[in-house]
Amino acid sequence: MKILFVGLHNPSFISIAEYIEKALRRLGHQLQAFDYRQFSIPGRIRDKVYLLHKYDIARINKRLIKASVVFKPDLLFVLQGDTILPETILTIKNKYRIPSANWFIDYPTELGLSLLLAKYYDFFFVSTAPAMAKHHRHGNKSVKTLNFACDPDIHIKQELSADEKRRYGSDVVFVGSKYAERENVLNNLGEFNLGIWGPGWGDLAKGSPLRKFYKAGAIGPEIWVKIFNASKVILNINYGFAQLREEDCNSGSVKLFEILACGGFQMVDAKKAITDIFADKKHLVTFSDTADLKNKMRYYLAHPEEREAIALEGRKEVLAKHTYEHRMQEMLSSLKL
Repeated sequence: MKILFVGLHNPSFISIAEYIEKALRRLGHQLQAFDYRQFSIPGRIRDKVYLLHKYDIARINKRLIKASVVFKPDLLFVLQGDTILPETILTIKNKYRIPSANWFIDYPTELGLSLLLAKYYDFFFVSTAPAMAKHHRHGNKSVKTLNFACDPDIHIKQELSADEKRRYGSDVVFVGSKYAERENVLNNLGEFNLGIWGPGWGDLAKGSPLRKFYKAGAIGPEIWVKIFNASKVILNINYGFAQLREEDCNSGSVKLFEILACGGFQMVDAKKAITDIFADKKHLVTFSDTADLKNKMRYYLAHPEEREAIALEGRKEVLAKHTYEHRMQEMLSSLKL
């Protein structure tokens, strides 16, 4: 199949778009990539002059239509694509008879946008069942779920040097952006040898007890893979942990899969979207609140054999069922083109 893939290439490090491109090529598809954030005018100028921003968006959309005409794909596949206009999708679909699909991965923070966009695509995928339910209630009845995944070439179990273990390892580690609810959880973990990595944590208040645990800000996969390999417990606090029982927050991030693929022992908030696909105390360990987290953390830090056994089973499960090749096969099979 010829696929025109519209994704975002992060200039700083490899990310989901590259994982998808590699998976599609390995599955034997002919792929042409298109970057939907390839602006010609610097952001600092576009932010000040709306007409220039509008001009640049129009330019990107014209380039996509031209790429569709020249490449003549069997499928236009968009990964979120927040610069791609509805009229562009309709032109490609109606004038050039090219079916379109969108995997909208940034739920729940961009739910409102996804609810508006879904109707313009022939096929639309979201990463969790609660997001799909929201779409169905909104009238987008054809929306389906497509979970995140891992890349077994990038998210790997590594042998680290003694220096790397000292540099990247902690008894308990958290890698991710700073949100208030995450800060609240971590504030209660001061008794542990804690490591905190990710954007925003460098701006902690001067008197914050977490400042002594802060390691570094934004890091790429080559670093956090080492962190996951060097640390005893990898803590995963998903968006909406404070509203654990609320449907809108019933989701698991891409990190869920990447930690497991690295062979990390993962402790993660007990959301249904997670326990639907991974077994508690077999593939990972879930927690319901901060007190539960601390009790389980003490237990598993004192029982390394159990940690290692769970981490091993989690890695086997994610590699057997949850790679990007699995996801792309699943998605394309559901299209029935």
